[in-house]
Amino acid sequence: MGTVLPNSLRHVLDEQGRDTGFCFVREPVRAEHMPVFHALAKDHRMVGLCSFGPFPLFHEGYRDFWELPGETVPEEGWNRPFIEACEAWCHCFREPDRFLPPGRPRLLFSNSDFTDIERIRAAALPSGPVGKRWDVVYSCLGHRLYEFQKDWDTAKACLRRLCGDLGLRVLVVGRADSADLPDLPGLEVLESLPLPWDEFLQYVARARVVMLPHRFDASPRALPEALAMDVPVLVRRGILGGWKYVTPETGEFFDDEGDVVQAAWRVLTGTYTPSAWLSRNYGRRRAEARLADFLRGLPGGEGLKAAHVHITGAL
Repeated sequence: MGTVLPNSLRHVLDEQGRDTGFCFVREPVRAEHMPVFHALAKDHRMVGLCSFGPFPLFHEGYRDFWELPGETVPEEGWNRPFIEACEAWCHCFREPDRFLPPGRPRLLFSNSDFTDIERIRAAALPSGPVGKRWDVVYSCLGHRLYEFQKDWDTAKACLRRLCGDLGLRVLVVGRADSADLPDLPGLEVLESLPLPWDEFLQYVARARVVMLPHRFDASPRALPEALAMDVPVLVRRGILGGWKYVTPETGEFFDDEGDVVQAAWRVLTGTYTPSAWLSRNYGRRRAEARLADFLRGLPGGEGLKAAHVHITGAL
């Protein structure tokens, strides 16, 4: 207690900030953090939270960022001690049987479900609704991990279609130093990086659509954040997590550059109510209550009396 946990591990606390006896494993635990994991697992019940690509599976695309054995099949990722310790899973997947160890309780629940709608609105729209400057906004920081998760190659192809075929005004955030940024009419690049969170939200709020061509993003916070600001979304159909936020009220799916123009046109000319939908279905308080109900329903979890719980990296 009293220490800050690595990003892979999180405490679960009640409304008074008290330890509930549960902890989350959110992503692969690095070798140097295994002593912290073992110390937590001695007196806490461990639960998995899928917040990093196809975790808990192995995936070759993450070899440069995490320690992976030389020859693996994805399911061998289930054999790691911090996976075997998880008695239940909160996941983001359409087909959880493909990704999760069998025989353990599951809940469709993402880290991004904790989106605080009122906090986002206050940060992004401090003076109320704003005018629109861009048709589409896309964000991807200049790091190989983000380029992989957010599929920068597909994004570039989509940008060419959106600017070339539709003549849209597009804001790209985070690619100012990219040598492979396409030179397109209507394409604007935000160079004042890094941005404070509230300033980034204010840019997004001035767009008519947020595009997310991501494939291996498990918990895209930018998606519900956009909805909270009443900005509809254009989302890659094959995205790992976040697909559950895309409905006829919030936006459209697309597959690749072949159909992105048609999907973008539907969003730009359609009528959507993303903020109202998100408020009815998600938000921080609902997430805290759902998570508490799930943990309380696990075998032996009846002792958890809290109606709401939250996760944190420190006590």
